[in-house]
Amino acid sequence: MKTGADSPSAARSDWGVTGIFVVAGVYFYFLIFAQFAFLHLAEKGAGGEVLRPVMAVMGGSGLLGSFLAPWLLRRLGPRRLARIALLVCAMVGWSATRAVGAGLFFAVAAGIGGALGMLTVTCAARLGTFFGTKRLGLKAGLATGLAYGVANLPVVFSASPASQAWMASAGCLVGGILLSLSRPERSEPASASPKPAPFPLGSGLAVFFALVWLDSAAFLVIQATPALNRWAWAGAIRQEENSLIHFAAAVLAGFLLDRGGWRVVVAGAFGSLAAGIGCLGSAAFHPLAPWFYAGGVSLYSTALLLFPSAGRGTNDPDARAAWTYALAGWIASALGIGMAQHLHGIPGWFLGAAGATVLWGVTPGEWLRRRERAVPLFGIVLLLALIYVEETMQTRPESAPEGIALGRQVYIAEGCMACHSQYVRPGSPDETLWGPATTASAAVSAAPPLIGNRRQGPDLQNIGNRRSIFWNRLHLEAPQVFSPGSPMPSYVSLFEGDGRRGEALLLYLQSLGAETVPQRREEIAAWRPKEGVMPVSSARAGELFEKNCAVCHGIEGRGNGPLASQVGGDEGPRDLVKAKWEFVAANDRVVGLARVVKFGAPGTSMPGHESFSDADVLALAAYVDALGAKAKNPHSPKP
Repeated sequence: MKTGADSPSAARSDWGVTGIFVVAGVYFYFLIFAQFAFLHLAEKGAGGEVLRPVMAVMGGSGLLGSFLAPWLLRRLGPRRLARIALLVCAMVGWSATRAVGAGLFFAVAAGIGGALGMLTVTCAARLGTFFGTKRLGLKAGLATGLAYGVANLPVVFSASPASQAWMASAGCLVGGILLSLSRPERSEPASASPKPAPFPLGSGLAVFFALVWLDSAAFLVIQATPALNRWAWAGAIRQEENSLIHFAAAVLAGFLLDRGGWRVVVAGAFGSLAAGIGCLGSAAFHPLAPWFYAGGVSLYSTALLLFPSAGRGTNDPDARAAWTYALAGWIASALGIGMAQHLHGIPGWFLGAAGATVLWGVTPGEWLRRRERAVPLFGIVLLLALIYVEETMQTRPESAPEGIALGRQVYIAEGCMACHSQYVRPGSPDETLWGPATTASAAVSAAPPLIGNRRQGPDLQNIGNRRSIFWNRLHLEAPQVFSPGSPMPSYVSLFEGDGRRGEALLLYLQSLGAETVPQRREEIAAWRPKEGVMPVSSARAGELFEKNCAVCHGIEGRGNGPLASQVGGDEGPRDLVKAKWEFVAANDRVVGLARVVKFGAPGTSMPGHESFSDADVLALAAYVDALGAKAKNPHSPKP
């Protein structure tokens, strides 16, 4: 027998503050952890090759949890089911920070998907249980806006994946506790707010499917493309603006939905997303892109949360919620992410197809009955889309010889040897800068030889053991971000379309020097600055740090620079303030740090600054060392 607390008509309170917090926590968990931090943790703890299977397990478990939720709701009630699922989310979030090996990450992925599937369906189907029965639209907007707003705050957005996992888990744990301690104050009859959605289930599924797919693809494209990312999320000011826009757009959407403005919200969401994507493709309008994009995401997300309980003919909101979040949530997200892994822009045909779907879905009047007949056609389109994405994945060049061979062709076709050599001369300063050396006969043995015409940029003979594939990709797309003043043009066009040429070039660069890794490490370990060299001034060191290091480590060295979330291969840039430097000998501290500054950290995306003078390297090492001392003793002199 259900209690009054578990009855769909039970009101949390007139404002449902606890319910708003719980729903916001669920959204936040999905945004910052499930589709972001967890993937970084899995890539580090289990390897990049298991990332796709881990995501597949999460998606499959999410579908299962979504379709199990209606059955569990009838037996446990929404409040009890929500408490259980929130506890599971908190536990698996904590487990992700400690998991090692593919098996544990598969288990964590299954827990995330299953618990989130049940939570999202429970919250969307039984909003009255959590919010009360008045002003559901406004409350949905507040919950959505809080989740997106907090997730975009600099302290959250730029935190390490482990910290983001802890934040998301803590939010779920607190939400579960609040839900256990609170109870509805009184019951109310259902109100007229929000007004029902003007389109039935089939049309709504098609509309939200298109919007979620478009958003997921756009998010990953922007996140993985530095030339776009720096306009969307780079820097604290931009992140704060995004946070405010997300919150304002979600609240506006809730206000309009309470008054029946479904078509305005949905059409506005697509128009805003399309405008944001268009602005990212035009240098003149780059600064406007994040405003449009953030606004569009919050508009449709608020409507998506409200749709199952406010749709036309809502006889079974549990089933509506299950289908909505299974199709327009898990499957559409997976398709968007899968497509974006192989693209660095949104194809025009796809943007047009999404727009046509939204227009078809919101068409008023007599067309409602007619277009419901086209729902089977939507299923066929979905099947074709799945086949398309899978074929795209199969054609992506991997680390096979043919991929490297194609990359060499791209290197030649793009004229890279006009500025870069592939010949470290024996017995010359080249060996310290770009070593190890090679013989002249080996250099000319390839067909054609790529010794190079001149050296405007660094030698690339051993680039594979000096830079990570993540760094190389970011540098190809936005060279001036890492090398201010560099004349090198952006090669972001190589990653457009299917991105095959760009991916192949990365594989080729990574293959250069693969056989000289042990020798290079020996050379680095033997290096010391020249005797008698004095470091430059601390002021000069500060300028060097801001110009060359802050883009990843942040101005204060706390590992929260604009590109901190993109360098990949580990948990992100080291927090230089808290660093313990366990790999540096205590009696040779500054020289050990100088080696890292000059040659980077093998196995990570920390690049070397090989062309820096010994005086600059020593000064930067002392500056970095002083960051930690300054934190321990705030009264010590500035580094």
